[in-house]
Amino acid sequence: MIKSKRVKGVLRYLELSMGFWALEGEDGSKYELFELPKSNEVEGLVCEIELIEMDGDTINMWGCPAKVVQVTVLA
Repeated sequence: MIKSKRVKGVLRYLELSMGFWALEGEDGSKYELFELPKSNEVEGLVCEIELIEMDGDTINMWGCPAKVVQVTVLA
């Protein structure tokens, strides 16, 4: 069974490689996000994201790759 987790943090658009959306967790964690809804692609958005960590590395090699399940906007 695949387990999801919830992480509070801030969304960032990082212009490494071809550019990607990332979550900087308030606990210091870093996630490269996949399948982030377009409506949530907002630089600096404070949110809580339910995500599933993915195995392996990406070309960006920044944080842990993660599939977005749900986004809750906090501020």
